[in-house]
Amino acid sequence: MPNSLKLLSSISPPKQARSEETARRILDAAQALIERQGLAGLSIPEVVRRARSSTGSFYARFADKNALLAALEERFFQDVHRVLDELADLERWRGRPTRELVEACVAELLARLRQHARLVCAFAFRSAHEATFATAVRRFHERLTDRMRVLLLSRRDEMTHPEPEVAVTLVLELAFTLMQSRVLLTAREAAPGAMDDERLGRELSRMVLAYVGVPT
Repeated sequence: MPNSLKLLSSISPPKQARSEETARRILDAAQALIERQGLAGLSIPEVVRRARSSTGSFYARFADKNALLAALEERFFQDVHRVLDELADLERWRGRPTRELVEACVAELLARLRQHARLVCAFAFRSAHEATFATAVRRFHERLTDRMRVLLLSRRDEMTHPEPEVAVTLVLELAFTLMQSRVLLTAREAAPGAMDDERLGRELSRMVLAYVGVPT
């Protein structure tokens, strides 16, 4: 999570360290509620109670529940962007096989989705009903795809697909879509016979490598 909530544009800037800590507790309480009960379980009185705060303190920071969700979304995406920057660092993978690169990236993204599945479900619901939120989600996906595309295309010499750029773009879209649908559809409870994340990660990695034509 961001070291300072001053980095979040969705809330009024905390003027003191104590005020920032209050805002952080409110965000943490709201996120915990969503990840336990889903978006339907989010209520301002319960958030305030869990945050050991007050209604006045809440409204000093957030105009309403939508503003609270916007701040949660911004904080979550900033956190994932930092992880993404680490994953997409070309120096990190220098001298390491492409198979290891793909498997590690898939495993990390799957783990993040699984850890915050209900929160991501809440974001998906909001994006389907609010244009502003949908734009933020789309920009996040574009950045995710762009960073992974650059990382994979750094290994284009290993690819046997006749059009590496097309192949990488398409297979990333397929992999992210499958990853999200598999994780989010089982956010409440595992479906009978559902593939566990470890195997899902292996199969997604195999799909990516096979489509772009990197020998394993």
